[in-house]
Amino acid sequence: MPNNTADRALLTLSDVWRMEEESRRLKSERDILDAKIRNLENRLAAAKYFMGDEVITSTGTPSVSVSTQPKSEVDNREPLPDAILRTIREAGQPLTNIEIRRTLEREPVHAERFESSPNYFYTAMRRLRNRDFLIKVGNKFDLSPEEKGNAA
Repeated sequence: MPNNTADRALLTLSDVWRMEEESRRLKSERDILDAKIRNLENRLAAAKYFMGDEVITSTGTPSVSVSTQPKSEVDNREPLPDAILRTIREAGQPLTNIEIRRTLEREPVHAERFESSPNYFYTAMRRLRNRDFLIKVGNKFDLSPEEKGNAA
């Protein structure tokens, strides 16, 4: 009869090492998933903020929640991308980032928005360019030909 305790144990040292390794692997996977979930939750919160009451459901189709409460002034403010397009349209000529931002900062609602989310202006500008609402002319931005046509 062997005296070795490993022969009589229900678990061997290699079993314990395998369980520890699996535990580390699963914790790592959990951390990665937690980070992805936080990222998605942040993106959804931003989307909800900019879309108002519209939210994307799990089916991917937009649904609008209907509230009986009146909207606050914040909910009724002009979306920043629309304000950017309006500013360039009203100027009648291409403007630099700084000119657009300074013009918008004169409006209290946008000044408050820039204070609470200073980088959103540049995000909105990039999105407008990526979606072909704006074109770059040197160091200035102008409405795309399609957007000028839509304004007419």
